[in-house]
Amino acid sequence: MDDLTERIIGMLRQDGRMAYTRVAATLGVSREIVTDRVRALTDSGRLRIVAGIHPGAVGLPVSAHLSIWVTGPTQPVIDRLVEFDSMSFISEVTGAFQISTETWLTDTAALREQVITIRAIPGVVDVQVLMFDRILSSFFGGTTPDPAAISLDRTDLRILEALQQDGRVPLGDLASRVQLSPSGTRLRMLKLIDSGVMKIGAIDQHTGSSEDLLLGFGIKVLDDARVIDAILNSGVAVEFLAQTLGRYDLKATIAFSSVDRFHGVMQRLRDEGLIAMSETWLHTRIVLEQYERSLDIA
Repeated sequence: MDDLTERIIGMLRQDGRMAYTRVAATLGVSREIVTDRVRALTDSGRLRIVAGIHPGAVGLPVSAHLSIWVTGPTQPVIDRLVEFDSMSFISEVTGAFQISTETWLTDTAALREQVITIRAIPGVVDVQVLMFDRILSSFFGGTTPDPAAISLDRTDLRILEALQQDGRVPLGDLASRVQLSPSGTRLRMLKLIDSGVMKIGAIDQHTGSSEDLLLGFGIKVLDDARVIDAILNSGVAVEFLAQTLGRYDLKATIAFSSVDRFHGVMQRLRDEGLIAMSETWLHTRIVLEQYERSLDIA
């Protein structure tokens, strides 16, 4: 994937409803170029532009990264993992473990039960848990909505349902579906976004090719604040970053078109004495990345 396409995806990941004219003006290209590239990616299934509902807004405040060690074929284990509604991310990886997942649950008791269930799947040797203490960068940004301040009515739920299917549905069509005026629909939509309940963005189904690498890493650090600042301002595409509880202090997922860029970031952090230990893994096949949630609309 070339640099221009990466930049287009990056802008739409931040705001999936951004006008293509604005994307084009920012990048110094024509609207037709942006439209054609996005259409080619969406038609191929490589790119989805949808609304994601923050799990914390629907009673799922506990999140964790699960590293799963498998002996034998991974596909039978993956087939079982996709049956868990709590999974937002599942990927095959290289490294000490064969499968990487992210899960959102109601409480730590539910997490414990899920880990026990996964360990009982034939072929699973071990599951290591890394709990997310504070998510700093993700599909949803760094905002975690306050459940106590959230009150979603039927109209809100219908807006969420429609945008989960198509994040760029025209405002007039969306207004007709929810039986509100276009201005009223827009205000509702902006409120859902501003409160952190919903994010509309582009989801890039990474191919795992040498020109499209998605790398995960966990690190023990000597100075959280400086490492976080260095990662977020490194110039690389940080898709996920969280402070964690477990064998690492930080866990990140970063998109790279060149391994050299990754090496440069990590070497600089080591040279500055900010990293005590690090472990990396390469995502070779993303099986699932979804932020859609089932909604009970009466």
